[in-house]
Amino acid sequence: MRFYLNGKLKHTDYTAPFTWDWDTTQYPSGQHTILVKGYCSGVFMDDDMITVTTNVPPNCDEVRFYLNGKLKHTDYTAPFTWDWDTTQYKGKKLKAEGYCSGVLVDSDQIKVKISNSSIALLSLLVFFLSAGIYRRR
Repeated sequence: MRFYLNGKLKHTDYTAPFTWDWDTTQYPSGQHTILVKGYCSGVFMDDDMITVTTNVPPNCDEVRFYLNGKLKHTDYTAPFTWDWDTTQYKGKKLKAEGYCSGVLVDSDQIKVKISNSSIALLSLLVFFLSAGIYRRR
């Protein structure tokens, strides 16, 4: 199968199920024509065409990270990240909000469970093992 977008060949797939993953964020919003041509042993068999309309939101220029409803970090550079010290913040709800030119575009929230106790136990074991235990006779 050959996949065309707006008249230009974008992908060829030789194995069923024939697919093409189209990243619409790389194209402007509006109408686009997708043409698929089928071949069997190199011989053209059939084609089909559809026209789709995409609405691609602008790229975010700011992401705000919240922990339990309180703003903890804002990042202005993709990929937007926050290095979260889980020993400092014992949160349950982590939320990220994406902004474009100061306007909220999208947000997502998850619940997290934090358990740092195993790290503390390991630290104690390392401390005691390096000190050693001596018995007097």
